[in-house]
Amino acid sequence: MSVVPIKLHSENQHYFEFRGKPCVLITSAEHYGAVINTDFNYIKYLDELKKYNFNLTRVFSGTYRESKGDFGIVDNNLAPSPKNFLCPWKKIKTKKGIKYDLTKWDEKYFNRLHDFMENAGKRSIVVEYTFFCFFYNERAWKNSPLNPCNNINIFSKNISRFAVYDTKNKKMLYFQKLFVKKILHELNKYDNLYYEIINEPYSKHDGDSFLPWQNEIIDFIYDFEKKTEKNHLIAQNFHNRFMYLENINPKVSIFNFHYMQPETVYLNYHYNRPIAFDETGFMGHKEKNYRFSAWETILSGAAVYNNLDYSFTVDSPDGSAKINKRTPGFGGRNLRQQISVLKKFIESFNFIKMKPADYVITGINSKFCVDFKNIRFKVMAEIGKQYAAYIRGGLGRFVLWMSLPKGKYLFKWINTTDGRAIKTGILNTQGGFTSLKVPNFKEDIALMMKRY
Repeated sequence: MSVVPIKLHSENQHYFEFRGKPCVLITSAEHYGAVINTDFNYIKYLDELKKYNFNLTRVFSGTYRESKGDFGIVDNNLAPSPKNFLCPWKKIKTKKGIKYDLTKWDEKYFNRLHDFMENAGKRSIVVEYTFFCFFYNERAWKNSPLNPCNNINIFSKNISRFAVYDTKNKKMLYFQKLFVKKILHELNKYDNLYYEIINEPYSKHDGDSFLPWQNEIIDFIYDFEKKTEKNHLIAQNFHNRFMYLENINPKVSIFNFHYMQPETVYLNYHYNRPIAFDETGFMGHKEKNYRFSAWETILSGAAVYNNLDYSFTVDSPDGSAKINKRTPGFGGRNLRQQISVLKKFIESFNFIKMKPADYVITGINSKFCVDFKNIRFKVMAEIGKQYAAYIRGGLGRFVLWMSLPKGKYLFKWINTTDGRAIKTGILNTQGGFTSLKVPNFKEDIALMMKRY
């Protein structure tokens, strides 16, 4: 196993380097319960990710779990039964029933966590380990080992679910840091790992993101790892959809967003950091919606696309489950195949040299285009050398006008659902505005073009 954990690429810190190679992280992965739900067969799950050459999975630590039926999710891996719930702390018997001791650790949890990390590493899959999560409702807070009702260490019974992540709550903060320190110690040896502080902290009704507490944990992780053999990247979950970021903690390396719009990449590209579409959902149950989102995200310059794939369940850890219509997201083998086409496509470029370059497409001849107003496109380029473009909408034939330096270019139009080459050719240009015919396509199409 490599000595150096996944890190920012030295030439272009919008992307990663993993095991000596440039890296984007693209996946369609389960709902974060692979470690804490002992009923879940993560070997079959990791094998399924490997089949599509996916290289990321996100796991929750056990400080938070959901209950059956939460958010309309059917067969939720993050809602294990009490019997199958595994968390870092040791259970003890008291007069008031089973409780947790926040100063002692459950060996079964750490044995499972290590086995999961090792098996992910063997398959070149990076793990995003999420320490904490916002408590969306009283039921989730009632289920947490951090709740004073569930442990023998914190006696302030009046701690609300909104006060868990507060630097003023010294006793809670002490045990949170004790837990973080234990994880940092246990997982330091792994190269296929980065940490996320807290999932969706901005969900509080007044918009508070617990920033002082987050910065306290970030500093704690950073200072601890400075003294160790390996230093791991830290991710921070900022917002849903889009946001212009300000006052970033310089120790944060990855900017996580959920349900992200491509504009988020442009708004924050100047930070020179990987921008991550960390969780998808709420786009219905049509494969094309998530395919569109994946392509537009990566071709905007993002470094991570993590589709939340609900076809992975306890009964179907290979991702073969039919997704119930009530579930607020989508997945399945057809979608995984389509997302794998994107991964293969972007990895066929020297993407470290590329930047967002939508301006390369200067116009569209719509004479034969039925749906001109709905045409959308994204372009990544190393000007004069390599171009990756994605187009959707615009039924019928049309012509792209592109601004290109003088030269000869090999181009290939690609079917985004199966990776098949639709048309290839040589484009000669004297420089300036150059036209290129777009072959007929149904919903979307990709263009690969390199200097010949």
